[in-house]
Amino acid sequence: MDKSRNAFTLLEVAIVVAIIGLLTVLAYPYFKKARNSAQDTKFINDLRVLSENCMNQYALERGDFPTDKLPS
Repeated sequence: MDKSRNAFTLLEVAIVVAIIGLLTVLAYPYFKKARNSAQDTKFINDLRVLSENCMNQYALERGDFPTDKLPS
């Protein structure tokens, strides 16, 4: 009874699928945290660019940048 194996058994495939699923469940929070961090960084950079563009537009319209003093 010396048969050569050319395929995986159903049990072996099920175990591999279960291991991949477990690794996915364990890794998901880390990927989500990294994604949120990247989105936060992008948002902060977009705000910085927007503020620079607003200041430049103000300077173009009025000929000078606004002062740092608050009106009293």
